[in-house]
Amino acid sequence: MIKALLSIYSILDKNQKKKLFFIQVLVITTALLEVGSLFLVGQFMFLLTDIKNLHTKEHFIFLYNFFNFSNDQDFFIIFSIITLIFFIITTFISIALVWKLSIYGSRLGVEISIRIYKHFVNQEWLFYTKHNSTSLINKISLEAERVNTGIIQPFMQINARIILAVLIVISIFIYDFLPSLIGLLVFLLSYFILYKTVQKKLYKHGEIISITQSSRLKILTETFGSIKEILLHGRKNYFQKQYENESYKYAYASGIGQVLMATPRYIIELIAISFLSMLMVVTIYNNGIEFKSIIPFLTVFAFAIFKLLPALQQIYYGLASIKSTLPSLKNILNEIEASKIANYEDIQIDCDLTKRDALVLEREIVLRNISYQYQKNKDVLRDINMHIDKNTTVGVAGPSGCGKSTLVDIIIGLIDPLKGNIFFDGKILKDKKHKRRWQNNIGYVSQSIYLVDASISENIFFGMNKKDIDFKKLKKCLEISNLNDFIKGLPDGVDTIVGENGIQLSGGQRQRIGIARAIYHDVDFLVFDEATSSLDGVSEKKIMDAIKNLSGQKTILIIAHRLSTLKNCNIIYFMDNGKIMDSGNYDHLINNNKLFKKMSENYN
Repeated sequence: MIKALLSIYSILDKNQKKKLFFIQVLVITTALLEVGSLFLVGQFMFLLTDIKNLHTKEHFIFLYNFFNFSNDQDFFIIFSIITLIFFIITTFISIALVWKLSIYGSRLGVEISIRIYKHFVNQEWLFYTKHNSTSLINKISLEAERVNTGIIQPFMQINARIILAVLIVISIFIYDFLPSLIGLLVFLLSYFILYKTVQKKLYKHGEIISITQSSRLKILTETFGSIKEILLHGRKNYFQKQYENESYKYAYASGIGQVLMATPRYIIELIAISFLSMLMVVTIYNNGIEFKSIIPFLTVFAFAIFKLLPALQQIYYGLASIKSTLPSLKNILNEIEASKIANYEDIQIDCDLTKRDALVLEREIVLRNISYQYQKNKDVLRDINMHIDKNTTVGVAGPSGCGKSTLVDIIIGLIDPLKGNIFFDGKILKDKKHKRRWQNNIGYVSQSIYLVDASISENIFFGMNKKDIDFKKLKKCLEISNLNDFIKGLPDGVDTIVGENGIQLSGGQRQRIGIARAIYHDVDFLVFDEATSSLDGVSEKKIMDAIKNLSGQKTILIIAHRLSTLKNCNIIYFMDNGKIMDSGNYDHLINNNKLFKKMSENYN
């Protein structure tokens, strides 16, 4: 537990540590004021039981004479007012402390979520091929939030309450040692037994919460990601049942966790009342004194317990909460640790949209002896050699699993080849900054274009601030991508909302928006990765017309199953089993390559 908490503390920056130090000062100040209020209550009750008592205590006699009071009643009134003012000040400072603790803890929790998000977003492409997106989202949002509410916030409260509890215990020890020692041992032993009894169950149910929380998110993602198929095939009950089962497990584990954390309060309150009653009886019986004379003594102890019990309960609740939430912290601890040492500038350099420092292709791209493996001793690409001249249209074809997509990922710089080199105008890209400059000059259109639930224009700009938008470029890319007629038919034009992932658009319309997005920045190198494979003939023709509009002006790379889309390519590279088996224009391959001809007949 300590190691986990230290890992959180170690991610604090200098400013956060300064704020934490200030909060610690406020915590100690508040604790001292609370102890001061305990002292004043005792003195107030001492005077209230008999005003003449002020002449029996040296500090009262000193104050009485120093301020030259004329009678006991005036002294008592002034002392009462001072006590009240002290309580008011203590109350407001305590409220300020709660405010500071809560805000600081919440910001720290958000900071962890942001750090994990930045850590994931700055990973290379291969990272995302190995991780489930639902798992990443779960860690960024739900698990980080659980760590915030279940560990950070409770820890901030524990820290404050321990200091308060220690000072109160020291004060009542000074006031009356033996009853204080007995009371402290009773309370601590009670909490210790209760905590040891429930800690394993807390951790176990904490694990169940983490697992079911992740499962619920996964089911939701799968449900709304495939809602069309679910409705069509009548699979609602299956997903509903899954979600219900996981939700009930989550609810039960959460409920049990809350019960285990809250129940000790009632047991301790019963012990406290019993202890005070016994203390009163024993004190009167042993000393043979009147009840009135022990009122100040009992008031101090009652007030101390009144302050101490919530502090001890909060310490217990915090420890129980931390124990219950440790599985969530364990889930994201690697990401927290990695985010501390990560240099995001070295991991992934972002595009500066205002300057767009792009590596302009002057002559050619040459791939020499490119090989790649995802798994050891299992080649995905083997000795690939390609030549792409500037402003030509190049096609890559081949059966599924032959390595086409991996080849594209290498050319556009998402992954590095295991062997071989890529030459851009005779030069190898030496570092990430050069790679970033190359990527700044690439437009990419995939088979499945992701559209955000926003306007058509926002989907074309995608990731840009409105102040950076060039509407002349927008008009031009709408024309090139054959979107003008479609846009004119919409009541809100380019401001029309497309719905979640473009649900209100056809496949061809989504693809053309993808093309407009790809060419908005006037890039020189365009990649169409299976961009027409899921479209009907009419939609495909419109996409191909859009590509024709760019032929001769841009360097275009087309990856396709449907080989008819490659008819206008200057050269086609035909792949199989990770190797380039043949190359030439469409007519050459149809006449000379049997497998290409067969694929052409099957997919056209």
